[in-house]
Amino acid sequence: MLEGQLVAIAATERAYLSPDMARLPRGDPRRRMTAALCLYTRDVERRIVPGPWSAAAAELYARCLLICDEDFNAQAFASDEWLADRYGVPVDQVVRKREDLRRRGAVGAGQGPSGAKVSEAAPIPR
Repeated sequence: MLEGQLVAIAATERAYLSPDMARLPRGDPRRRMTAALCLYTRDVERRIVPGPWSAAAAELYARCLLICDEDFNAQAFASDEWLADRYGVPVDQVVRKREDLRRRGAVGAGQGPSGAKVSEAAPIPR
């Protein structure tokens, strides 16, 4: 589930994207997030990460996979939109990443000014 919609069916060996998700280009933020959620499901099924499966844990796993804490901390004062584009994730996941870091007392939890630009940063490969 992503944004309240069934986006994939995943198990130990395979994942099947919903038709709407499969039509999105490979670099689409929602498709990337969905793929990461599927990896979480696989890892719970294989007992690589503790279960039981939960949507909140799946999203946290996906954010950790797609958004590097150290790099995020270095760019923390950029706008949510800029960071979402940098990491190829939906904007709401940047907001949640800030919340994750704030809960852990991490440095990059601060919200920078809207529209801030960090032109020196290299894009994250997708």
